[in-house]
Amino acid sequence: MLAAIATACLTVRPGARHLPAQHECILQARLRAAETEWHAATVELADANAGLPHWMLASTNGRGADLHREGLITLFTAAERLDPDQGYRFGIYAVHWIREAFQRAVCDDRAVIRLSSRAIEYRSRLQRAARRYYAATSEIPDVPALAAATGIGPVRAA
Repeated sequence: MLAAIATACLTVRPGARHLPAQHECILQARLRAAETEWHAATVELADANAGLPHWMLASTNGRGADLHREGLITLFTAAERLDPDQGYRFGIYAVHWIREAFQRAVCDDRAVIRLSSRAIEYRSRLQRAARRYYAATSEIPDVPALAAATGIGPVRAA
């Protein structure tokens, strides 16, 4: 919003004269103060509505902490992108952003499970041993047999 104001003010008009350096410094200080006040207002708006993601999560089961964090981050984004000239109340405006963030987070979470390189190594060793065991005996291997075949402890193999 401030960038639009600054751009509109800095367009060269025919017959316009250049500002003295001192006056330009004063205008820059006013812009910085307005930007600081705008940032403080968005933080205050987001803080005042911090319960909104929690209220929206009342119907979810067991996914509250991750989604609540995502909702709070999105709440600050919505506060920054709010255009007061549209006439919407912030809560109504933010619900759309938060709901979309929840859906995106759930879809992203289903797609990726991150494992350490050691866990991937253990998994591939266990899968190889299971394939060999099944090829040799035509039976599905149990955990102690896999642990003995790979040298991985039975607790990690389980």
